[in-house]
Amino acid sequence: MRPRFKASLMPTLATIIGIGLLLGLGTWQAGRYAEKNKAEEVLAQRATLPPLVVSSIDQLTDPENEYRTVDVHGSVQTDRTVLFKFRIVDGKSGSWIASPLMLADGNVVLLLRGWVDVKEADHIARTQKLPDSGVYRALVHSLESNIEDDITRAKLPSDPVDSFVAWNTFDVAGVYEFWKLPHASSALVLIQTEGDDGPPLESADYITKPYMTADRHFGYAMTWYILAGCLLALWLAASFGMISSKRRPTSAG
Repeated sequence: MRPRFKASLMPTLATIIGIGLLLGLGTWQAGRYAEKNKAEEVLAQRATLPPLVVSSIDQLTDPENEYRTVDVHGSVQTDRTVLFKFRIVDGKSGSWIASPLMLADGNVVLLLRGWVDVKEADHIARTQKLPDSGVYRALVHSLESNIEDDITRAKLPSDPVDSFVAWNTFDVAGVYEFWKLPHASSALVLIQTEGDDGPPLESADYITKPYMTADRHFGYAMTWYILAGCLLALWLAASFGMISSKRRPTSAG
């Protein structure tokens, strides 16, 4: 005998809503997967292009040059060097050293010069100098968001001259505001990939690679879709009487 289909209204509505939510979450993650996958393909493709010679902020803010390796003509203001603390590389705590790079058109972009171990960061940031002007090879990158460091901002001195500041987050906008530097975009940074024979360690991947990669979004999408399928299967099994929450009567011993 075939099992009879039985489905009450309330469990059915709850199941429909649950499946709808799970499918919606899965579709959202699938969309994010497509976006991240496209961005990663662009990054990989542009990484193979020869360095682009730039001297103006317009070239750096051009979306077509995102993730491009560039040779930037300008001068690095090492007297305004800052640290971005609590950056983990290969399980070690350290900081990124950054200095303003003045372009020929008068605009400034923050140059991330490299990562250093926490024990050496302060000394290197205060003492290591770069030539007054030159050509710097770097990777163009726009941060996904500017994370404001309210604690450090509250402690900034009123006079920025000869002041050294270590920031807790990548508050690039805060750095520009503190030094009163002309800039086109608070999210734009350059990650130096060549130069500096000293201690700073090149680790651009730790900046450009997002926490949520395309593979992660794909995994989450599949998880939500599988859960939706499982919920549907459970509802069908319960509706056909294949599973039941009722306790079976026990025979008297």
